[in-house]
Amino acid sequence: MKKILGRPLLSLVCKWLDDTIPIEKIQRFLESKESEVAEDVAKVSLADVQEWAANLPGGKVVSKAGLQADTGTYLDALEREGRPEDQEFLLTSLESLLRHVEVRRKKCFPNLDPPSSPERLWLEKHDIAILFCRHACRTGDLRFLNAAFKLNDWAFKTHERRTPTKPCLARYRLALKEQERAVEELLD
Repeated sequence: MKKILGRPLLSLVCKWLDDTIPIEKIQRFLESKESEVAEDVAKVSLADVQEWAANLPGGKVVSKAGLQADTGTYLDALEREGRPEDQEFLLTSLESLLRHVEVRRKKCFPNLDPPSSPERLWLEKHDIAILFCRHACRTGDLRFLNAAFKLNDWAFKTHERRTPTKPCLARYRLALKEQERAVEELLD
């Protein structure tokens, strides 16, 4: 069964990879930027996550007002905790984010709620890509890895035109690192 499903899926992923930006171009871009950037995303406490979740409008991470600030960081922390009572909220939120990326494509997550700077929005998008990669590794769900590829691909095209700030570049590098780790773990 694994061979029957695995081979077509792998060829589909390889075809998609062939249609994106060459890895050498991404590597040259990253090497041309500052080499000393912090890659560690701030750790958050479970109490912070619970307070954030309790204050979500309508209990949703994406609303008409936009993507809730710190969604990627807090959902990743919640998933790391692995508490059974959080699983329904976590899975519903992840599916909502995935659906938003798949349906809205490059126009996904156009705003943050509360409104913030374009740099803060890019930081949040990178956090979502990191979350998707880690979730794909934890569950083996390649839909999330595919969505992370899309987010990182779209980010590259934007960052190539405009030089990102050090924090934004650091987060982007971490998203690419997590993507590479997920590919190695799930597709090898």
